Amino acid sequence: MTKRLLPFIVCVSVLSCGQNTSPQPQMTILSAPTTAPTSETNPPTTAKESSIAEINDNFTPKDIVQAFCQADFNGTRSSIDTYQEVIPYVTWDVAIEADAHIISDFKIVNSTQTEEDANVAVVYTKVGKLFEGKIEDIGATSDIVTYKLVKEAGRWKIYYPQPPAYISLNAAKKLVKK
Repeated sequence: MTKRLLPFIVCVSVLSCGQNTSPQPQMTILSAPTTAPTSETNPPTTAKESSIAEINDNFTPKDIVQAFCQADFNGTRSSIDTYQEVIPYVTWDVAIEADAHIISDFKIVNSTQTEEDANVAVVYTKVGKLFEGKIEDIGATSDIVTYKLVKEAGRWKIYYPQPPAYISLNAAKKLVKK
């Protein structure tokens, strides 16, 4: 890869407004990049984590959950090449998620925050599942997940739960092709 993108700076969420048209992406800018992208092909994980960690200093709990959900939607936790990119957003040890829920969209519906912790609720619209390398259609259902966040070294991180991956259909198709 000749260009390195700064992940999670711009999060794109796909929203469907009950119309019979294709969902349109909505862009939310979480913060401005502090450095220009480099042409470095494979930076060390620690450099990547440091770059993302600097950005995390100004993230609210909602921003952290939005970035985590968007990374999941893009298939980040389901790929050996990218799963470590969510490390700055969670307190648990990150592993590759081979099986996943396939979703059409997600939406943050509620959040509460104190000095020490926060809760952010997300509604996922599930349309299928990726199980043992196969895509299965399950029809549209909803999952509500409430993420509990805590401050770790002054930064908000998701503490609980550690859900299965919630990925887009496009991300699932890419994984099946591998």
